Amino acid sequence: MGRRRAMEAVVLAAGEGLRLRPFTVSRPKVMIEIANKPIVEYVVRALAETGIRDIIMVVGYKKESVMSYFGNGGAYNVRIEYVVQKKQLGTAHALLTAKDALDSDEFLVLAGDNIVGSENLQPVIKSEAITVGVTESDIPSKYGVVLHKNEYVIDIIEKPERAEMRLINTGIYKLTSEIFDYIPQCIEEGKYGISHVLSHMIKTGTKIRWERVGSGWRDIVYPWDIVEANAHALTGISRRIEGDVERNAVIKGRVVIGKDTVIRSGCYIRGPVIIGEGCEIGPNVYISGGSVIGNDVTIMANSTVEESVIFDESIVGTSSHISRSVIGWGSVLGSGVRCPSSSATVVFGDEVFNLESTGAMVGEGCKIMSNCVIMPGAIVGAYCKVKPLRVISGTIEDGSIVV
Repeated sequence: MGRRRAMEAVVLAAGEGLRLRPFTVSRPKVMIEIANKPIVEYVVRALAETGIRDIIMVVGYKKESVMSYFGNGGAYNVRIEYVVQKKQLGTAHALLTAKDALDSDEFLVLAGDNIVGSENLQPVIKSEAITVGVTESDIPSKYGVVLHKNEYVIDIIEKPERAEMRLINTGIYKLTSEIFDYIPQCIEEGKYGISHVLSHMIKTGTKIRWERVGSGWRDIVYPWDIVEANAHALTGISRRIEGDVERNAVIKGRVVIGKDTVIRSGCYIRGPVIIGEGCEIGPNVYISGGSVIGNDVTIMANSTVEESVIFDESIVGTSSHISRSVIGWGSVLGSGVRCPSSSATVVFGDEVFNLESTGAMVGEGCKIMSNCVIMPGAIVGAYCKVKPLRVISGTIEDGSIVV
């Protein structure tokens, strides 16, 4: 394998994101928008800011949405080459798929489904050895826990039942072509993750360092994480008004309003808030800080949106109340719909979560008719129809009709 001076990066963007259902029905996890930008766009921009221009992007599930969005990468001042992981068998298998596209012996590897900034990548890039980027987590048992002695990793334990150490693997790696000597054996043993391969390399004597990547790194695992990730992304915005704000509408603080958006009279918007392009808001709508409204969204008169995410082309009817909720692409909520927030116990697959404050998770393409209540912690699958005056709790499967 030849060498070249410029470092390359492999971005792993093939996975579906099953734990983010119902928001990954028509798009991969990496294309879910945070502050109206796909997650993987943060990765691409961070790489460009560090000076890494050559990106190999491993795609798979709904790959067309990724490839059509980024093209050859020219709009981001990078060069993107795509390789396809036909079966999503794990991160090590995905990296192996990219092997023949790599021109350098040393390269960066990143998960495409984490929010990162260039400041998170620099400590790993500057390291002089194979390196794992780590950060601290309050829920380390949900991740790969990194055990270390001094500056070296001694093991990576995936999702341990109990985790006394708080350092977790962020999926940011500086690797060399040496890893390809170990991946096939690990795959034969049914170990498909990069962390598994690195643990095997450590056992055979390879020295692997760890570096803290800082607090900007953020993971989005479950549907309700979308709310928190958007709120976090809003902390860095500046006020920018490009749409039309009618008289007697009040815009307070750091608010972004996109082109061709109309804010009708009597609206009160308190930042930080992002409202995309082509939206119609109001009259007399209240939107609180921590909210992100996508493109071509309509929020009708006398409605309230608090700390919520409403994706593109959705409609919220008159006198509705949406709190700490996520409304999927193209969903329609009738008049008087309530999505309140409070503490809730959510059963998600075989996991149980006690959430301090959450609203409703409504998948794309839903039609929620007038005066329904979607209870805190409820998950409404994609393309569901709910008749008027219904109270929804628990999980409703994709395509359900509630009469």
